[in-house]
Amino acid sequence: MKPGYWDYQREVEHWHFWFRTRRRILEALLRRTGVPEDARILDVGCGAGGNATALAAFGHVYGLDRESAALAAGAQCPYAGRVKATAERLPFQSGRFDVVVSLDLLEHLDDDRAGVAELARVLKPGGLLCVFVPALRALWGYNDDLSEHRRRYTRGELVRAVGAGGLVVEHASYFNVLLALPLLVIRRAVRLLGLQTRYEHPTRRGPMDRVLGALFGAEVPLLARGARFPIGVSLFCLGRKPLALP
Repeated sequence: MKPGYWDYQREVEHWHFWFRTRRRILEALLRRTGVPEDARILDVGCGAGGNATALAAFGHVYGLDRESAALAAGAQCPYAGRVKATAERLPFQSGRFDVVVSLDLLEHLDDDRAGVAELARVLKPGGLLCVFVPALRALWGYNDDLSEHRRRYTRGELVRAVGAGGLVVEHASYFNVLLALPLLVIRRAVRLLGLQTRYEHPTRRGPMDRVLGALFGAEVPLLARGARFPIGVSLFCLGRKPLALP
């Protein structure tokens, strides 16, 4: 990453409509699903720590990222601890965490099923895995190339990946529904016309960011009540680790 990237990322995650609304969805899902009081939570691929404050409301949060610069940028975030490591080899004993959160990480892994199995390993019996990923190959765009994504998911693909990790899927849905069609049109036009583009959304605070935030944010109360959308820009899946046999 270029010098200063993670400091910039930390600032963007604070105000940008996508990150703000994604945090609201994360909070709504955790409240609806139920998290033990003073839960031990692992934020895998924590980046600059944009989700730390939201997660800290549910317990003690530990951040993990493979980038030293990312961890340094999030030094002031309310993590109980921060660790440099990869998702494929977590430096924790099995059964340590009540909740593992992995937001937009699985699409980067060569073997996403092995990655899910490792995330599941560090969950306590009865613990919850919450993963978010980009959805639908048809929506592949510049940001996917820039971020070195290996894939975008259908709901079935994500459910199977989580299930293959030994978890019981409790809830899975697309989200960011209203922006899916406009984004599809934009990305198809870019490919067909051979256009060069870097940004498909606001990169500065302003009226457009507020409008997009309002459209995206309208989904939050529906998802909080258990809605399942048939299409969207992204997907989430909640998987529960089975209780140990007596």
